[in-house]
Amino acid sequence: MALEIEINNNNQFRVKAQTFFTDWLPNISANRKIILIVLRYLRDADGEALFTFKDLAVIVGSGEKQAASKHVEEFRKCEEDFLKTIQHKCKADEQILESVLEILEENLLLTDKEIIERISKKLNRSDITMSKIRTALNKISAKEIRKIVKKQISNGKMHYKEEYLLNCFFEKANEKVEGKEAGEISQEIIENLKASKVIEFNKKEINKEVRKKVDGIEEGKSLFNEEVNKKKLTNIWKSPLGFKLLAFIFYYHGISQGIIGSWFGKDKSTICRWLEDISLLAGIYLKNLMVDFSGKVAIDEKWIKIGDVWFYLFVAIDCVSGYPLLAKIYKSNSTNYCKLFLLELKIRGYIPKIIITDGWDSYIRAIKTVFPGAEHLLCRFHVIRSLFRRLRKAKIFNKEISKLIGNIFKTDYKKTVRRRISKIKDKLSPLVTVKRIMGGLDKKLPQVIKAVGNKNKPSTSNAAETF
Repeated sequence: MALEIEINNNNQFRVKAQTFFTDWLPNISANRKIILIVLRYLRDADGEALFTFKDLAVIVGSGEKQAASKHVEEFRKCEEDFLKTIQHKCKADEQILESVLEILEENLLLTDKEIIERISKKLNRSDITMSKIRTALNKISAKEIRKIVKKQISNGKMHYKEEYLLNCFFEKANEKVEGKEAGEISQEIIENLKASKVIEFNKKEINKEVRKKVDGIEEGKSLFNEEVNKKKLTNIWKSPLGFKLLAFIFYYHGISQGIIGSWFGKDKSTICRWLEDISLLAGIYLKNLMVDFSGKVAIDEKWIKIGDVWFYLFVAIDCVSGYPLLAKIYKSNSTNYCKLFLLELKIRGYIPKIIITDGWDSYIRAIKTVFPGAEHLLCRFHVIRSLFRRLRKAKIFNKEISKLIGNIFKTDYKKTVRRRISKIKDKLSPLVTVKRIMGGLDKKLPQVIKAVGNKNKPSTSNAAETF
């Protein structure tokens, strides 16, 4: 028997068959799952199921019968109890539960995927699924986890040194800031970090020697630490190094490699090799460079993949000039690494009056620690994007509400912003719990609304996004 799903403007759904239809219900996954299970349990006069799994799959937006059968199977594992099914409190496989506990005792921080691989190998079973692992994890109480943690700490297998060592690093580095306008973190602190293994340094990269010889490179290096005279400068500019230095100057000021190549009669790949040749000199030059600073900084971080390992690229950009003030690669974007990044910015002599971020919570604590006098603003673009993401998650596709959200900050008046937010809440209240959608905005509004109508305060972190 064919089934059809209808959705109305209030984001409610109902199931229609040839001879009946259900009442309208909120369009959420839990309701769809329950309707699917109920319809599967309907029987005809001969005791046969009225609907096949393939018929029922349309309720959860699929054409595959497995999409329906897994929900019925889960219902039976939960002792045919709807409440337990919705709360995912199914009966756990005792063998799997016991194995999960044993594995967690060895390493509490394994991912679900890693737990599956270890248990499958240990039990020599091929039926270990993510659902079974999560069911087992839900059965493990906080008391058992605390017992594991205490045991691992007492045996020295788990510790909290990282935060302690980083705090020590902050104290030492802050001692170097006073009276210092710019510069690198001292070698002493770097050695302390390496010894503590807080940051994993790549020894091959650190000890890497410059193998490619460039004519005039030694003379070029001497410009930074020896007396400079007219003859020495003339020799450098007349050597092949002179063209490469000139290419670097053009490139640093925003001219593309293709344009530079056309000026020199070279391909852009050649210009790229030139820049690589003098990268050592460029590094020495940029190390001590401090650009004009407006006091307004946009900070952001992005995932980047180096080899087969994922890292975070942190950047700090001047909101007015668009110049990059600092870029660093770390293995995490936790609070400690946010503090570390801000501290490196501080050591270079940049003390911002305003810092704007995308709303990542770790920056709140980091900024209070490193730049307690800075005003922390949040990017309105990221706040709006978060609202749309919550709408999609709640399966609300209302054009009027979407338009209202898009226009929240398109005004120079703070009262207008608050009035528009209030109107959106009124529109949402019949559809879903308002706090579920607007809770994040309510919390962050004080840090977003400060830039409304104030041309001196940045409203977005787009400078960092563009970088």
